[in-house]
Amino acid sequence: MPKLKHQLFFIILAFIIISCETVDQPPLIYAYSNKIIGEWEQVEKFVLVDSLSNPARNEWLNTEIGYSLKLFEDGTFSYTKFEECTTGSYEYKGTIPVIELTFDCEIEILGVKTSKISEVIITDQSQNNQLQLEHNYGKSTKGCVNECFSIFRRVE
Repeated sequence: MPKLKHQLFFIILAFIIISCETVDQPPLIYAYSNKIIGEWEQVEKFVLVDSLSNPARNEWLNTEIGYSLKLFEDGTFSYTKFEECTTGSYEYKGTIPVIELTFDCEIEILGVKTSKISEVIITDQSQNNQLQLEHNYGKSTKGCVNECFSIFRRVE
């Protein structure tokens, strides 16, 4: 009889272990993820205009020739902001709308080489023709050293 109890115990234990396997979670799909697929052109930038004032003064400036951002459905991108490297792959991160861009080679930002940058996505949900990015690089305690934000318009 004790042998039967041991066998029954191991059968139940095996059943519990098998039934408690983890299930792969699908990738996070954000409401904005399909809306930003496509080609975008920078039309405005928020830049530092006076670093000596306290607080530092920034302004929105129109860009005559802005850089472009192309996000493809297969998770790749083309981003002409950094001349030394313009292509790579992207993925969405976190619970706020952040897109992480991983370049195919290194880029240089304020003297630091990296292959990854993050951008916070702010979209115009009403028309889906404007995209605003908050650049999570190039900031100091006095504010932005270069561009803090960029506004893009969809290229038709």
